Amino acid sequence: KQVWKQKTLWDGFVKCCQRLKPQSFTVMLQLPPPQLNNLLQQAEDIRDPLLLYVQGLTDAQRQHLSADIMEVLYDKYTSKQIASAAGDKDTSTEDNNAQSNTSE
Repeated sequence: KQVWKQKTLWDGFVKCCQRLKPQSFTVMLQLPPPQLNNLLQQAEDIRDPLLLYVQGLTDAQRQHLSADIMEVLYDKYTSKQIASAAGDKDTSTEDNNAQSNTSE
């Protein structure tokens, strides 16, 4: 499900991730890079524990994470990359109605 497309759901998802850490880390790592970046901006207290979790993964496990996800975790993800990764879609959670026609 693409919970980031509805602000109320997204806000609840972020709160759940905060309360359920570290169990929520595997779910967070499945988010597309722009949404993970948004989550980490909303819940800044998650970045360090999530990064420690990823650093504790085996090399084989870490290979399943994209370079963009790693850049988000290391706070090197730029707004240009966010726009590119979104495929010209608006990645904000505030304008959900406008992008509903462009989603799969």
